[in-house]
Amino acid sequence: MSRLAEFRQLEQQLAAQLAELEALKNDEGLKREIEFETKLRALLAEHGFGLPQVIELLDPKATIVRPVREPKIRAERKQRALKVYLNPHSGEVIETKGVTTSASSTGSQNTALTRSSRGFSDE
Repeated sequence: MSRLAEFRQLEQQLAAQLAELEALKNDEGLKREIEFETKLRALLAEHGFGLPQVIELLDPKATIVRPVREPKIRAERKQRALKVYLNPHSGEVIETKGVTTSASSTGSQNTALTRSSRGFSDE
């Protein structure tokens, strides 16, 4: 878009916003709200009160402070029991604590293994 077209578009948007502003200025409801707010602020200043104190007077439940919950402290998990498996074909002994698996791993990758052999060499 050329700079001239961009300028004209922004000018139209500004004119539309100014028209909306003028319509709001002539709105009787808005005039009453503004008048109420100015009178309320003058009255609050005269008596030394603030808006939070007025809200407290009008709705005491609005400012009730709810207690902050302490985060739960998790109990330490007990260690898993050591399991020992013997391969009947090779005599290999596998010791594991049964570590949990992820969905993508399979087979012997599922557990953390400590291997030892009883009289057999790993060749």
